[in-house]
Amino acid sequence: GVVVSNSSEGNFQLNTIAQNRDSGIRIMGDGTNPQISRNIVRANSGSGLTVQSLGKVMAKSNTFSDNGKFGMHLTTGAGTMFENNRLHGNRAGGLSLLLSETEQRTVTIVRNYVYGNRSSGLLVSTTRKWSDGIVNSLGSSSRALKRRASTAGKKDKLADEAKQRAAPVQGPSGSSNTSTVD
Repeated sequence: GVVVSNSSEGNFQLNTIAQNRDSGIRIMGDGTNPQISRNIVRANSGSGLTVQSLGKVMAKSNTFSDNGKFGMHLTTGAGTMFENNRLHGNRAGGLSLLLSETEQRTVTIVRNYVYGNRSSGLLVSTTRKWSDGIVNSLGSSSRALKRRASTAGKKDKLADEAKQRAAPVQGPSGSSNTSTVD
């Protein structure tokens, strides 16, 4: 696949990235700020897109399908934005966010169409408060949201807090939808 690392920038547009032994696209290293748009990333053994970078990654209008792990998987990333992507048929799930207690970052998820994955549409695993890690909204197809708390005993309390914070969002057709927590 494609590897972008260590203070790299660049625009990756209109590519088909398929059938690689690991992730289709892997972003890693400090200050890595690529723009990834209008690509088809499918049938890779790992995730379609893996972000392990403290840079600002923008993934917009891509299709991530039928990958061996997640469509998109974020372990670190400051100011990362996922907008208007299609994530379907991925084995481990659509979008995975691993947010740590010590890292300060904002992840924006806007108008993504997440459907038909073999597991979670969106999986958030964190020790942080819900509102500290995710800004903005989920698109209408991301109705089922699974959340795991890393701290034992807080799962139910955090899930209840997240349900209370779930706000109506605009779906692709302009209809209002609410994200929920299972």
